[in-house]
Amino acid sequence: MWQSTGDRLHQVQWGLELVTAPLLVLGVVLLVRAGLLAEAIYVGSASAALLTSTTYLSLPRSTLTALPLFLLGARALARPGRRVAVVLTAAGCLAGTVATAWWHLYGEQVG
Repeated sequence: MWQSTGDRLHQVQWGLELVTAPLLVLGVVLLVRAGLLAEAIYVGSASAALLTSTTYLSLPRSTLTALPLFLLGARALARPGRRVAVVLTAAGCLAGTVATAWWHLYGEQVG
C-alpha cells in the first residue's frame, strides 16, 4: 500500500505510519471501554479517514485529531505512583515533537 522510496526520511515516516495506525485503533477501543463514546466517534472517524488515505503519509502528523486520547492518558497518569508512566509519556511527546520538526525542516528537500 505505502511505498518507501529508499530515502531515509521517507523510511522513517513510513515506520511512524505503521506504528501510529494500530495505536489509533487501540485508542478508539480504550475510549469506548471508558464510556467516552463522543470522543471515540471523533477520533475513530478522523482516524478512519486518515487510515484509508493513500495520497500521502499523514497519521503521525495528524495526531491533533487524537486529542481525546491524550486527555484519557492524562486522567490515567493523574493517579498516585505513576512516575515511570509520566516519564515515558513525556519522552513520547518529545519524540513526536522532534519528528514533526524534523519533517518540517527537512521534508521539503525530499522528493
